Amino acid sequence: MNRIKHTLKRAVAPVSSLLLLSVAALSSCSRGDEHPAGIAGVGDKILTADLIAAAIPPGLSKGDSARWADNFIDQWIINELLNEVATKNITNLDEIDRLTEEYRRNLIIDEYRRLKLEQDTSLAITRAQIEDFYANFGGEMRLKEPMVRGIFIAISSSSPKLAGIRRWHVSTKEEDIEKLEKVGLTEAVNYEYFRDRWTPVSTIAGRFPAPAPQVNRKGQHIEARDSTTVYLFSVSDYLPAGASMPLSIAEPEIRSRLEAARKTQIDARLKQQLYENALNKGKAWKK
Repeated sequence: MNRIKHTLKRAVAPVSSLLLLSVAALSSCSRGDEHPAGIAGVGDKILTADLIAAAIPPGLSKGDSARWADNFIDQWIINELLNEVATKNITNLDEIDRLTEEYRRNLIIDEYRRLKLEQDTSLAITRAQIEDFYANFGGEMRLKEPMVRGIFIAISSSSPKLAGIRRWHVSTKEEDIEKLEKVGLTEAVNYEYFRDRWTPVSTIAGRFPAPAPQVNRKGQHIEARDSTTVYLFSVSDYLPAGASMPLSIAEPEIRSRLEAARKTQIDARLKQQLYENALNKGKAWKK
């Protein structure tokens, strides 16, 4: 029993004291001293402290670690007992073994292919390739929701600069935008400048108190308020759902499509090279 505790203490030092308590009852069973390296056992299967230490999640408190270890040991015993009973009662073990080996082989192959893809520098997609794809197929890529560009600001209804903000946020003059920016960054409850990028209408509408405003056209100016805040939104550009995607929105999808196609090409090339090399070197053959 003392040897079991010493083994567990070495293996699970950060949570040793409570973890020992959690397994003390189980490790004190009559057969425990026959397996000094084990914490639990079922038949000839032994659960060691090292296995528990490797499995225990990081960041648990001492109390949680002890409870987790106790549950882990119980579950391990149950799983081993189920496996033992199932092995004796299942008749198609050969088929299960075949499927298991096939699954293992596929996991190894997939991991190797993933590593080869990571190492292949030709997988990198250039900006020119994205633009070329967009020029040829961008018209087929449609927005699933309306998009806007503009300026949104939420400011205290008691702000002395409210009248100026109402003018500045609809202006296109650089000096007005600079004034708005200064207020937006220092006094506003919320400030977003996105005249240079497309944003979903739902994102901006969600900034307003209920009910959300209807945003549906370019040049629209929306104002709402609640008990403490005034919300202002100027729409500098608008695209409805179903419109062609702007390149800035389509780019992530285009990149994903091009990478998928490139991965397929690289994978096919890898398989063909392996196949031809094996045949040429006599490592593989066929009639």
